[in-house]
Amino acid sequence: MTTFLGLVAYALLGWTWLDAVAGLFIALFALNEGRRAWSGELTCDV
Repeated sequence: MTTFLGLVAYALLGWTWLDAVAGLFIALFALNEGRRAWSGELTCDV
């Protein structure tokens, strides 16, 4: 969703820096998910 919003805002407003900001949010999300997976928080306890 962040990628799509970043691309739409870039196309409509012409803000060239917005693509980098969207990429930063994606990287932070990926790091958070990796941390959660590493700690075992995302495991299925069935």
